[in-house]
Amino acid sequence: MGSLVALWALVRIVRPLPVHGLLDGAARTLFTMWQAYALTHGATRLLWLFLAVEVAFGIAQLMPWWSRAETRDAHSGAAGPGSAGGAA
Repeated sequence: MGSLVALWALVRIVRPLPVHGLLDGAARTLFTMWQAYALTHGATRLLWLFLAVEVAFGIAQLMPWWSRAETRDAHSGAAGPGSAGGAA
């Protein structure tokens, strides 16, 4: 697993792309879910500290993508929930 992390870090340094942040955020979300699973099955309480950090960094990495999606929807005129144009 350490080799995979080192390779991914090298890719991020050599060829940084915005989509890499999205992939990092997705991986961080999965990792956070595994930490939460471990906590519910008796892992040490120290893991809560790491879980909090993972959640914070995950939000920081995914926020630009959420903002982009909202901006794109606003510019395209996409009807959201509760809009007047939707079916009842």
